[in-house]
Amino acid sequence: MLMFSLAFMFSCKSKDVKPDVRTMLTSKWWCHDKKLLNDLNFNSDGAVQERYEGKVETGRWTLSSDEKTIEIIQVGGNNNGTRTFGLEQLTDEQLILTFFGAENTYSKCE
Repeated sequence: MLMFSLAFMFSCKSKDVKPDVRTMLTSKWWCHDKKLLNDLNFNSDGAVQERYEGKVETGRWTLSSDEKTIEIIQVGGNNNGTRTFGLEQLTDEQLILTFFGAENTYSKCE
């Protein structure tokens, strides 16, 4: 009976555990690989920071329910308004966002 129970537990365990997108995005700075766009820091409380040439501005961010887009609502500086990015790829070390069809690659900042 014990062997049957153990076999059942292991066979029911999903092999395709999906990583939590919010956890992977938050609590780290993402640096634009070509240094042309703002670095990004997504906070778990919905705040976002954007850094460019030493200046940091803050706003809000949301992740769509299907986890395919990120919306950034900026609250100051030259970035007023709402921008929507496609979330193309996310790993522990790399983030690829699309904006108006162009891919922008970010890496975890050192």
